[in-house]
Amino acid sequence: MTISVERLKKRTEFLRVAGTRRKWVTQGLILQGAPRPGIKPDTEYAGEDLLARVGFTVTKKVGKAVVRNRVRRRLRAVAEQLMTELALPGWD
Repeated sequence: MTISVERLKKRTEFLRVAGTRRKWVTQGLILQGAPRPGIKPDTEYAGEDLLARVGFTVTKKVGKAVVRNRVRRRLRAVAEQLMTELALPGWD
């Protein structure tokens, strides 16, 4: 099963995911997840529903804008490789 990966782009999408309080925390990363509204997670899906969304924010503690953008690009590349096989459809 291959899952397509899209990005969270709007502030409201990020706030909704943060508001669910489902998170995994390590020293350098906070991973938050939320089921997408209107879709039942962890069930069998039709072709177009095989979608997981991901978004990244990088704090200013990381460095200047060039460094933060590089971090985001690298995280997106890793997410694209891993999430196509490992992500749960219907989750942000």
